[in-house]
Order: sequence, then C-alpha cells, then structure tokens
Amino acid sequence: MTRMQTASHIPHLYILAGGQACRFGSDKALAKIDGVPMLQVVINRLRVDNQPVTLVTGEDKRYTSFGYRVITDEPASIGPIGGLHTALSDRLEQDGEGWLMLAACDLVQPQNDWVGSLTNQIASTTAHAIAYRGDQWEPVLALYHTKLLPTIKQLIEQRRFAMHQLLDCVDAHAVKLPTGQHSIPQANTPAEFDAARRRGVA
Repeated sequence: MTRMQTASHIPHLYILAGGQACRFGSDKALAKIDGVPMLQVVINRLRVDNQPVTLVTGEDKRYTSFGYRVITDEPASIGPIGGLHTALSDRLEQDGEGWLMLAACDLVQPQNDWVGSLTNQIASTTAHAIAYRGDQWEPVLALYHTKLLPTIKQLIEQRRFAMHQLLDCVDAHAVKLPTGQHSIPQANTPAEFDAARRRGVA
C-alpha cells in the first residue's frame, strides 16, 4: 500500500483512547512527544490520506478538541475488547458490514507501511481478523470485520476479556511482524513513554 491509494481502499481507523491508564498514572493519550500528544502522533503515523478516524473513549467529550469523531466505549471498563465491540457496532451502523482498523493510542513508533502489510491480506483470507503475530498476538494494531460481533458479545458475556482469546477462537489470519520488530510496542508506563520520547517517535 502506498500514499497514492485512496482512502476508500483503507478500512476506517478506530483509535482506542478510553483506557484508565492505571500503570501510566495520567492520561497517556495526552502525554506529549515534542509538543504533540501521543494520540495525535499515532494518528499521524497510521492514517492514510483522508481515511476516516474515530476515537473510542470512556468519556465522549474528553478528546473532542482533536477534531475527530468521538464515540463512547460501551460496555465500558473492560479493556480493549469493549472498545472493539463499540468500534465494530459503530462501523456496522454507519457503513454496514466490513472491515475496520483498530489501533491503541499508545503505540510506540508505528509505521504507515505496517498498515499496508495488514490490509494487503484482506483479499487473500477468509478470516475475519488479521493481526501481527510473533511469540503472541498483537491485537491493538489489527483489522477486524463486523462479522465478529456475535463472538465478541459472547466472550464479553462470559467475562473473557483477553483479546488473544478472541483471536485464537476466531482463527485469525496471522501476519509476520515487520522487519526488526519483536512486538508492536506500547507505552504502558512512564518509563516506556520516556524511552520512546528519547528515540523521537514524533
């Protein structure tokens, strides 16, 4: 995938920004790298052309100043699977069945060409989830289809909130990690954020 492709070829980008950030100690989406909030850094690096962007947050007014559409996490406070449920439900309501790209707001140094590595798999798979996998699944930079909604609802009802369980039970399509990456890193703690800032991720 290149920048020459139109946004219509790229799934709607949903950013998870509703976490409680217990380990971080503050709202990490607003933590600044070279003056730019980490949430905006992630969008800048992953967004292709005028690709639609929606923020999934626990408080629907928290990030309205960014200028993107904001929706409220429902069910709330159960982690990324709740955000994914919200995003897929919204995708279905707004645009009908189809794919979306899910990304966490605290990804460290995400690259635009990673998006292409995932979206290029859509035409060649019958799976309804496409994600990077090394030693384990990388579920918060991945593609998900609205057909997963019944399975996600069932897992939530069973209180099985781990995203890797979802990817295991739906036979997701695994993609090799980008060259040089052992994982898709996130800044879950201030130390991880400071290390990312020193490397200059903005």
